[in-house]
Amino acid sequence: MPLDIVVVGAGIGGLATAIALRRCRHRVLILEREVDKTEDGYALSSTPNASKILRRLGVDLDKAGLTPWLGLDGFAGDVDPATPAWRSLWVPPPGTVEDRYGAPSGFIHRADLHRALWDLAISTDGTGVPVKIVEGVKAASFDADATSVSTIAGQVYTADLVIAADGVRSTAHAAVVGEERPAEKSKAASIRFVFASKDLQDHPACMNMVRDSPWRMSYYFGQDKSVGLFRSACRNDEIQNFGVYVYRDVDDTKIWTNAEIRQLALECLKSYKEPIPQLIRAAPEDSFYLRRTAHREPLPRFHKNRLVLLGDACHPMMPSYGQGAASAMEDAAVLGVVLRNVDRPQQIGSRLEIWESLRKPRASAIVHLSRRDSTAFEVSPQLQAAVRAVLPPDQLPELTPAAVVDWMWAYDCIEEAEQAMKERGEDF
Repeated sequence: MPLDIVVVGAGIGGLATAIALRRCRHRVLILEREVDKTEDGYALSSTPNASKILRRLGVDLDKAGLTPWLGLDGFAGDVDPATPAWRSLWVPPPGTVEDRYGAPSGFIHRADLHRALWDLAISTDGTGVPVKIVEGVKAASFDADATSVSTIAGQVYTADLVIAADGVRSTAHAAVVGEERPAEKSKAASIRFVFASKDLQDHPACMNMVRDSPWRMSYYFGQDKSVGLFRSACRNDEIQNFGVYVYRDVDDTKIWTNAEIRQLALECLKSYKEPIPQLIRAAPEDSFYLRRTAHREPLPRFHKNRLVLLGDACHPMMPSYGQGAASAMEDAAVLGVVLRNVDRPQQIGSRLEIWESLRKPRASAIVHLSRRDSTAFEVSPQLQAAVRAVLPPDQLPELTPAAVVDWMWAYDCIEEAEQAMKERGEDF
Protein backbone atom coordinates (compact mmCIF):
# COMPACT_ATOMS: atom_id res chain seq x y z
CA MET A 1 0.00 0.00 0.00
CA PRO A 2 1.30 3.48 -0.77
CA LEU A 3 1.80 5.91 2.08
CA ASP A 4 -0.48 8.88 2.67
CA ILE A 5 1.76 11.91 2.99
CA VAL A 6 0.92 15.53 3.83
CA VAL A 7 3.32 18.24 2.70
CA VAL A 8 2.76 21.69 4.18
CA GLY A 9 3.85 24.35 1.72
CA ALA A 10 3.71 24.51 -2.09
CA GLY A 11 6.93 26.41 -2.62
CA ILE A 12 9.83 25.03 -4.60
CA GLY A 13 10.91 22.66 -1.80
CA GLY A 14 7.39 21.40 -1.12
CA LEU A 15 6.63 20.77 -4.79
CA ALA A 16 9.96 19.02 -5.37
CA THR A 17 9.22 16.80 -2.38
CA ALA A 18 5.74 15.98 -3.64
CA ILE A 19 7.06 15.03 -7.08
CA ALA A 20 9.83 12.86 -5.63
CA LEU A 21 7.34 11.03 -3.39
CA ARG A 22 4.74 10.73 -6.11
CA ARG A 23 7.39 8.95 -8.17
CA CYS A 24 7.64 6.46 -5.27
CA ARG A 25 3.91 5.90 -5.87
CA HIS A 26 2.85 7.43 -2.55
CA ARG A 27 -0.29 9.57 -2.26
CA VAL A 28 0.65 13.17 -1.59
CA LEU A 29 -1.51 16.05 -0.39
CA ILE A 30 -0.05 19.57 -0.27
CA LEU A 31 -1.56 22.20 2.02
CA GLU A 32 -0.73 25.72 0.86
CA ARG A 33 -1.65 28.83 2.84
CA GLU A 34 -1.88 31.11 -0.19
CA VAL A 35 -4.35 31.05 -3.05
CA ASP A 36 -2.86 31.23 -6.56
CA LYS A 37 0.59 30.66 -5.12
CA THR A 38 3.55 32.13 -6.98
CA GLU A 39 7.21 32.54 -6.07
CA ASP A 40 8.43 35.97 -5.07
CA GLY A 41 11.64 37.26 -6.56
CA TYR A 42 13.53 36.92 -9.79
CA ALA A 43 16.60 34.83 -10.61
CA LEU A 44 17.20 31.64 -8.65
CA SER A 45 20.57 29.93 -8.74
CA SER A 46 20.46 26.39 -10.09
CA THR A 47 23.96 25.09 -9.44
CA PRO A 48 24.82 21.59 -10.73
CA ASN A 49 23.78 19.84 -7.51
CA ALA A 50 20.30 21.35 -7.99
CA SER A 51 20.18 20.97 -11.78
CA LYS A 52 20.81 17.22 -11.43
CA ILE A 53 17.77 16.93 -9.19
CA LEU A 54 15.52 19.03 -11.40
CA ARG A 55 16.37 16.90 -14.42
CA ARG A 56 15.59 13.69 -12.53
CA LEU A 57 12.28 15.13 -11.37
CA GLY A 58 11.41 15.71 -15.02
CA VAL A 59 12.04 19.45 -15.36
CA ASP A 60 13.17 20.50 -18.84
CA LEU A 61 15.79 23.11 -17.92
CA ASP A 62 15.77 24.67 -21.39
CA LYS A 63 12.00 25.12 -21.37
CA ALA A 64 12.23 26.49 -17.82
CA GLY A 65 14.50 29.21 -19.20
CA LEU A 66 17.78 28.25 -17.54
CA THR A 67 20.45 30.77 -18.49
CA PRO A 68 23.90 29.21 -17.95
CA TRP A 69 26.66 31.02 -16.14
CA LEU A 70 30.30 30.07 -16.44
CA GLY A 71 32.07 32.10 -13.82
CA LEU A 72 32.14 35.29 -11.82
CA ASP A 73 33.81 38.48 -13.02
CA GLY A 74 34.84 41.24 -10.65
CA PHE A 75 34.53 44.94 -11.47
CA ALA A 76 35.68 47.91 -9.44
CA GLY A 77 32.37 49.67 -8.99
CA ASP A 78 33.78 52.73 -7.28
CA VAL A 79 36.49 53.36 -9.87
CA ASP A 80 35.18 52.69 -13.37
CA PRO A 81 32.69 49.84 -13.64
CA ALA A 82 32.39 50.21 -17.43
CA THR A 83 35.95 49.02 -18.04
CA PRO A 84 36.64 45.30 -18.62
CA ALA A 85 36.71 43.04 -15.60
CA TRP A 86 39.79 43.65 -13.51
CA ARG A 87 39.93 39.99 -12.63
CA SER A 88 37.86 36.82 -12.78
CA LEU A 89 36.87 35.95 -9.24
CA TRP A 90 35.93 32.40 -10.14
CA VAL A 91 35.99 30.30 -13.27
CA PRO A 92 35.23 26.59 -13.52
CA PRO A 93 38.03 24.07 -13.94
CA PRO A 94 39.00 23.05 -17.49
CA GLY A 95 36.13 21.62 -19.51
CA THR A 96 32.50 22.59 -19.38
CA VAL A 97 30.60 22.81 -16.10
CA GLU A 98 28.42 19.92 -17.22
CA ASP A 99 31.43 17.77 -18.07
CA ARG A 100 32.88 18.24 -14.62
CA TYR A 101 29.78 18.27 -12.46
CA GLY A 102 27.23 16.30 -14.46
CA ALA A 103 24.77 19.15 -14.93
CA PRO A 104 24.79 22.83 -15.87
CA SER A 105 24.90 25.83 -13.59
CA GLY A 106 22.68 28.77 -14.32
CA PHE A 107 19.80 30.96 -13.25
CA ILE A 108 16.07 30.26 -13.56
CA HIS A 109 13.32 32.75 -12.90
CA ARG A 110 11.66 31.66 -9.68
CA ALA A 111 8.17 31.95 -11.12
CA ASP A 112 9.12 29.81 -14.14
CA LEU A 113 10.61 27.05 -12.01
CA HIS A 114 7.65 27.13 -9.63
CA ARG A 115 5.21 26.73 -12.51
CA ALA A 116 7.23 23.86 -14.02
CA LEU A 117 7.25 21.99 -10.69
CA TRP A 118 3.55 22.70 -10.05
CA ASP A 119 2.61 21.32 -13.47
CA LEU A 120 4.70 18.18 -12.94
CA ALA A 121 3.15 17.59 -9.53
CA ILE A 122 -0.47 17.69 -10.68
CA SER A 123 -0.01 16.26 -14.17
CA THR A 124 -2.03 13.15 -15.03
CA ASP A 125 1.01 11.94 -16.99
CA GLY A 126 4.01 10.32 -15.39
CA THR A 127 4.60 7.89 -12.55
CA GLY A 128 2.23 7.70 -9.61
CA VAL A 129 -0.96 9.46 -8.60
CA PRO A 130 -1.16 13.21 -9.32
CA VAL A 131 -0.48 15.35 -6.28
CA LYS A 132 -3.50 17.06 -4.74
CA ILE A 133 -2.95 20.71 -3.77
CA VAL A 134 -5.38 22.45 -1.43
CA GLU A 135 -4.92 26.22 -1.31
CA GLY A 136 -5.95 28.71 1.36
CA VAL A 137 -5.11 26.33 4.23
CA LYS A 138 -3.00 27.86 6.99
CA ALA A 139 -1.16 25.55 9.38
CA ALA A 140 -1.45 26.42 13.07
CA SER A 141 0.45 23.60 14.79
CA PHE A 142 2.20 20.30 14.21
CA ASP A 143 2.10 17.13 16.32
CA ALA A 144 5.03 14.73 15.93
CA ASP A 145 3.38 12.06 18.09
CA ALA A 146 0.08 12.03 16.22
CA THR A 147 1.72 12.71 12.83
CA SER A 148 -0.72 15.51 12.19
CA VAL A 149 -1.04 19.17 11.34
CA SER A 150 -3.84 21.41 12.60
CA THR A 151 -5.06 24.47 10.72
CA ILE A 152 -6.26 27.83 12.01
CA ALA A 153 -9.73 26.83 10.75
CA GLY A 154 -9.74 23.91 13.20
CA GLN A 155 -9.14 21.10 10.72
CA VAL A 156 -6.75 18.30 11.60
CA TYR A 157 -4.90 16.43 8.86
CA THR A 158 -3.41 13.11 9.94
CA ALA A 159 -1.15 11.06 7.69
CA ASP A 160 1.53 8.38 7.64
CA LEU A 161 4.11 11.14 7.22
CA VAL A 162 3.95 14.93 7.58
CA ILE A 163 6.57 17.14 5.94
CA ALA A 164 6.85 20.78 6.94
CA ALA A 165 8.07 22.78 3.94
CA ASP A 166 6.32 26.01 4.91
CA GLY A 167 9.26 28.35 4.88
CA VAL A 168 11.38 30.40 7.22
CA ARG A 169 8.46 31.40 9.47
CA SER A 170 7.41 27.79 10.08
CA THR A 171 6.82 26.76 13.68
CA ALA A 172 7.03 23.04 12.91
CA HIS A 173 10.54 22.83 14.37
CA ALA A 174 9.08 23.37 17.86
CA ALA A 175 7.34 20.00 17.60
CA VAL A 176 10.69 18.41 16.69
CA VAL A 177 13.13 20.07 19.11
CA GLY A 178 10.69 20.92 21.92
CA GLU A 179 10.86 24.72 21.74
CA GLU A 180 10.51 27.56 19.30
CA ARG A 181 13.77 28.76 17.78
CA PRO A 182 12.70 31.42 15.31
CA ALA A 183 15.05 32.26 12.49
CA GLU A 184 17.07 35.38 13.23
CA LYS A 185 17.20 38.37 10.96
CA SER A 186 20.77 38.68 9.77
CA LYS A 187 22.66 41.89 9.29
CA ALA A 188 22.38 41.37 5.55
CA ALA A 189 19.66 42.66 3.27
CA SER A 190 19.21 42.54 -0.47
CA ILE A 191 17.65 45.03 -2.84
CA ARG A 192 16.53 43.38 -6.05
CA PHE A 193 15.50 44.90 -9.35
CA VAL A 194 15.41 43.74 -12.96
CA PHE A 195 15.89 45.10 -16.44
CA ALA A 196 14.63 43.51 -19.64
CA SER A 197 17.74 42.77 -21.70
CA LYS A 198 16.20 44.39 -24.78
CA ASP A 199 15.54 47.62 -22.85
CA LEU A 200 19.20 47.95 -21.94
CA GLN A 201 19.84 48.89 -25.55
CA ASP A 202 18.41 52.31 -24.70
CA HIS A 203 21.24 52.73 -22.17
CA PRO A 204 24.49 51.95 -24.04
CA ALA A 205 26.79 52.34 -21.05
CA CYS A 206 24.66 49.90 -19.03
CA MET A 207 24.53 47.52 -22.00
CA ASN A 208 28.32 47.48 -22.07
CA MET A 209 28.34 46.30 -18.46
CA VAL A 210 26.51 43.18 -19.59
CA ARG A 211 28.33 42.74 -22.89
CA ASP A 212 31.73 42.82 -21.19
CA SER A 213 30.83 39.85 -19.01
CA PRO A 214 29.07 37.33 -21.28
CA TRP A 215 27.75 34.15 -19.70
CA ARG A 216 29.09 35.14 -16.32
CA MET A 217 27.85 36.74 -13.17
CA SER A 218 29.16 40.25 -12.62
CA TYR A 219 30.16 41.46 -9.19
CA TYR A 220 30.74 45.18 -8.64
CA PHE A 221 32.42 46.19 -5.42
CA GLY A 222 34.64 48.85 -3.92
CA GLN A 223 36.53 49.84 -0.82
CA ASP A 224 33.37 49.61 1.31
CA LYS A 225 32.96 45.86 1.77
CA SER A 226 29.56 46.28 3.43
CA VAL A 227 27.88 46.72 0.03
CA GLY A 228 28.15 45.18 -3.41
CA LEU A 229 26.17 44.76 -6.62
CA PHE A 230 25.60 41.45 -8.42
CA ARG A 231 24.21 40.87 -11.88
CA SER A 232 22.95 37.66 -13.44
CA ALA A 233 20.72 36.78 -16.38
CA CYS A 234 17.70 34.50 -16.41
CA ARG A 235 14.75 33.47 -18.59
CA ASN A 236 16.99 32.53 -21.51
CA ASP A 237 18.93 35.78 -21.13
CA GLU A 238 15.78 37.89 -21.55
CA ILE A 239 16.05 39.41 -18.06
CA GLN A 240 19.02 40.97 -16.27
CA ASN A 241 18.65 40.44 -12.53
CA PHE A 242 20.44 42.85 -10.17
CA GLY A 243 20.97 42.54 -6.45
CA VAL A 244 22.43 45.14 -4.11
CA TYR A 245 23.72 43.23 -1.09
CA VAL A 246 23.90 45.32 2.04
CA TYR A 247 25.76 44.10 5.12
CA ARG A 248 24.58 46.80 7.47
CA ASP A 249 21.44 47.51 9.49
CA VAL A 250 18.40 48.36 7.38
CA ASP A 251 15.13 49.38 9.02
CA ASP A 252 12.76 46.47 8.44
CA THR A 253 10.02 47.84 10.69
CA LYS A 254 8.84 50.37 8.10
CA ILE A 255 6.91 49.63 4.96
CA TRP A 256 9.18 50.64 2.10
CA THR A 257 7.77 51.98 -1.14
CA ASN A 258 9.41 51.02 -4.41
CA ALA A 259 10.67 54.57 -4.82
CA GLU A 260 12.23 54.50 -1.35
CA ILE A 261 13.91 51.18 -2.11
CA ARG A 262 15.37 52.62 -5.29
CA GLN A 263 16.69 55.59 -3.30
CA LEU A 264 18.16 53.23 -0.69
CA ALA A 265 20.02 51.39 -3.47
CA LEU A 266 21.44 54.68 -4.71
CA GLU A 267 22.51 55.66 -1.19
CA CYS A 268 24.14 52.30 -0.51
CA LEU A 269 26.13 52.55 -3.74
CA LYS A 270 26.77 56.30 -3.57
CA SER A 271 30.52 55.81 -4.08
CA TYR A 272 29.92 53.82 -7.29
CA LYS A 273 30.61 55.51 -10.59
CA GLU A 274 28.45 55.73 -13.70
CA PRO A 275 26.79 53.88 -15.27
CA ILE A 276 25.68 52.12 -12.07
CA PRO A 277 23.64 55.08 -10.71
CA GLN A 278 22.14 55.50 -14.19
CA LEU A 279 21.19 51.83 -14.21
CA ILE A 280 19.41 52.08 -10.85
CA ARG A 281 17.56 55.25 -11.85
CA ALA A 282 16.47 53.75 -15.20
CA ALA A 283 15.24 50.38 -13.89
CA PRO A 284 11.45 49.93 -13.69
CA GLU A 285 10.30 51.24 -10.33
CA ASP A 286 7.81 48.43 -9.77
CA SER A 287 10.62 45.85 -10.00
CA PHE A 288 12.36 47.01 -6.80
CA TYR A 289 11.94 45.07 -3.60
CA LEU A 290 13.83 44.81 -0.32
CA ARG A 291 14.36 41.65 1.69
CA ARG A 292 16.16 41.01 4.93
CA THR A 293 17.80 37.60 5.02
CA ALA A 294 17.34 35.25 7.95
CA HIS A 295 19.26 32.29 9.30
CA ARG A 296 19.34 30.01 12.32
CA GLU A 297 21.87 27.90 14.15
CA PRO A 298 21.51 24.34 12.81
CA LEU A 299 18.90 22.36 14.71
CA PRO A 300 19.99 19.31 16.72
CA ARG A 301 17.61 17.14 14.73
CA PHE A 302 15.71 17.46 11.47
CA HIS A 303 12.83 15.10 12.24
CA LYS A 304 10.93 13.50 15.08
CA ASN A 305 8.94 10.31 14.66
CA ARG A 306 7.18 10.87 11.33
CA LEU A 307 7.35 14.65 11.19
CA VAL A 308 10.09 15.98 8.88
CA LEU A 309 11.44 19.52 8.52
CA LEU A 310 12.51 20.55 5.05
CA GLY A 311 14.16 23.54 3.38
CA ASP A 312 13.84 26.92 5.08
CA ALA A 313 11.50 25.40 7.66
CA CYS A 314 14.52 23.38 8.80
CA HIS A 315 17.76 25.16 7.85
CA PRO A 316 17.26 28.78 6.71
CA MET A 317 20.47 30.23 5.39
CA MET A 318 21.93 33.38 3.91
CA PRO A 319 22.14 33.57 0.09
CA SER A 320 25.94 33.83 -0.10
CA TYR A 321 26.46 30.65 -2.15
CA GLY A 322 22.99 30.46 -3.68
CA GLN A 323 22.24 27.16 -1.93
CA GLY A 324 18.90 27.81 -0.19
CA ALA A 325 16.63 26.33 -2.86
CA ALA A 326 19.27 23.74 -3.79
CA SER A 327 19.39 22.47 -0.19
CA ALA A 328 15.59 22.15 -0.12
CA MET A 329 15.75 20.18 -3.37
CA GLU A 330 18.41 17.90 -1.87
CA ASP A 331 16.16 17.30 1.15
CA ALA A 332 13.35 16.39 -1.22
CA ALA A 333 15.37 14.17 -3.54
CA VAL A 334 16.88 12.15 -0.67
CA LEU A 335 13.39 11.58 0.75
CA GLY A 336 12.46 10.28 -2.68
CA VAL A 337 15.21 7.66 -2.39
CA VAL A 338 14.83 6.53 1.23
CA LEU A 339 11.03 6.17 0.93
CA ARG A 340 11.13 3.84 -2.07
CA ASN A 341 9.46 0.48 -1.49
CA VAL A 342 7.97 1.61 1.83
CA ASP A 343 4.38 0.46 2.19
CA ARG A 344 3.88 0.45 5.98
CA PRO A 345 4.19 3.34 8.44
CA GLN A 346 6.36 1.13 10.66
CA GLN A 347 9.10 1.22 8.02
CA ILE A 348 9.34 5.00 7.94
CA GLY A 349 11.36 5.56 11.13
CA SER A 350 14.50 3.71 10.06
CA ARG A 351 14.38 5.30 6.61
CA LEU A 352 14.17 8.79 8.10
CA GLU A 353 17.24 8.05 10.22
CA ILE A 354 19.13 7.43 6.97
CA TRP A 355 17.69 10.65 5.52
CA GLU A 356 18.85 12.70 8.49
CA SER A 357 22.30 11.11 8.54
CA LEU A 358 22.75 12.29 4.97
CA ARG A 359 21.10 15.71 5.20
CA LYS A 360 21.99 17.10 8.62
CA PRO A 361 25.81 17.33 8.28
CA ARG A 362 25.78 18.82 4.79
CA ALA A 363 22.90 21.26 5.29
CA SER A 364 24.32 22.41 8.64
CA ALA A 365 27.72 23.03 7.08
CA ILE A 366 26.17 25.07 4.27
CA VAL A 367 24.27 27.17 6.83
CA HIS A 368 27.60 28.06 8.46
CA LEU A 369 29.44 28.60 5.17
CA SER A 370 26.72 30.94 3.96
CA ARG A 371 27.15 33.30 6.88
CA ARG A 372 29.03 36.45 5.99
CA ASP A 373 29.15 39.94 7.37
CA SER A 374 30.64 41.53 4.26
CA THR A 375 30.90 41.00 0.52
CA ALA A 376 34.28 39.28 0.92
CA PHE A 377 34.35 35.60 0.00
CA GLU A 378 36.85 34.41 2.59
CA VAL A 379 35.79 31.74 5.09
CA SER A 380 36.66 33.16 8.51
CA PRO A 381 38.36 31.05 11.20
CA GLN A 382 35.12 31.15 13.21
CA LEU A 383 33.12 29.74 10.32
CA GLN A 384 35.79 27.14 9.63
CA ALA A 385 35.52 25.92 13.23
CA ALA A 386 31.72 25.79 12.99
CA VAL A 387 31.90 23.74 9.78
CA ARG A 388 34.42 21.32 11.27
CA ALA A 389 32.06 20.75 14.19
CA VAL A 390 29.26 19.44 11.95
CA LEU A 391 31.01 17.96 8.90
CA PRO A 392 33.64 15.20 8.83
CA PRO A 393 36.97 16.66 7.54
CA ASP A 394 37.25 14.03 4.80
CA GLN A 395 34.10 15.43 3.14
CA LEU A 396 35.58 18.91 2.75
CA PRO A 397 39.35 18.88 3.37
CA GLU A 398 39.90 22.48 2.24
CA LEU A 399 37.84 25.51 3.16
CA THR A 400 38.98 27.90 0.46
CA PRO A 401 36.16 29.54 -1.54
CA ALA A 402 37.06 27.51 -4.65
CA ALA A 403 37.06 24.23 -2.70
CA VAL A 404 33.74 25.08 -1.09
CA VAL A 405 32.11 25.75 -4.47
CA ASP A 406 33.54 22.50 -5.87
CA TRP A 407 32.20 20.53 -2.87
CA MET A 408 28.74 22.05 -3.20
CA TRP A 409 28.46 21.63 -6.96
CA ALA A 410 29.93 18.14 -7.33
CA TYR A 411 27.50 16.56 -4.87
CA ASP A 412 24.98 14.06 -6.24
CA CYS A 413 22.53 13.58 -3.38
CA ILE A 414 20.57 10.84 -5.13
CA GLU A 415 23.70 8.80 -5.80
CA GLU A 416 24.83 9.30 -2.20
CA ALA A 417 21.43 8.25 -0.86
CA GLU A 418 21.31 5.14 -3.01
CA GLN A 419 24.78 4.16 -1.81
CA ALA A 420 23.75 4.66 1.81
CA MET A 421 20.69 2.47 1.30
CA LYS A 422 22.83 -0.29 -0.23
CA GLU A 423 25.30 -0.15 2.66
CA ARG A 424 22.46 -0.59 5.15
CA GLY A 425 20.95 -3.47 3.20
CA GLU A 426 17.67 -1.66 2.57
CA ASP A 427 15.35 -2.79 -0.20
CA PHE A 428 14.75 0.18 -2.47
